Amino acid sequence: MIANQSVLLARFQGNLLSKRLVPENKVQFYVHWVNQFCLDQQGTRMESIDDNAIHRYLSKIEKRKEPWQVSGLENR
Repeated sequence: MIANQSVLLARFQGNLLSKRLVPENKVQFYVHWVNQFCLDQQGTRMESIDDNAIHRYLSKIEKRKEPWQVSGLENR
């Protein structure tokens, strides 16, 4: 993980907590999935990541994960 990504993930975690966007005991899972998405997108400029890229990633992980894991991500 690159340093900038660590900073962004820490800010993301802070926003989830401060704005109470998800239950506190679930924050680590959202941070994990965002980190996995970032790793999957390596080499892609952040400006070019759009909704289609997110949906492609979710479709990709649906094949390896339980449906409830992915549906929780799609609804946020």
